[in-house]
Amino acid sequence: MAERRQLPPQIRRVELARRVGSKPVVRYQLTVDTGIVDGKRKQLRRRYNTEKEARAALAEIQGASHRHLRSAIDAHC
Repeated sequence: MAERRQLPPQIRRVELARRVGSKPVVRYQLTVDTGIVDGKRKQLRRRYNTEKEARAALAEIQGASHRHLRSAIDAHC
């Protein structure tokens, strides 16, 4: 049996209605802040078929963000 884990705040479970009375489809929506452009908050939103795919994408985005921030800090010093 699969282990139940709490989702990170950036990932939301979304149920999409199917046509003609079949079961709803479950997707996982990833929402990540990408920064501020022209004084407005910008976000990246993507939907994935599985929780595992959404968690992998979140880890990749956070890693890229951390590497970018670290290189900016190193360049500034």
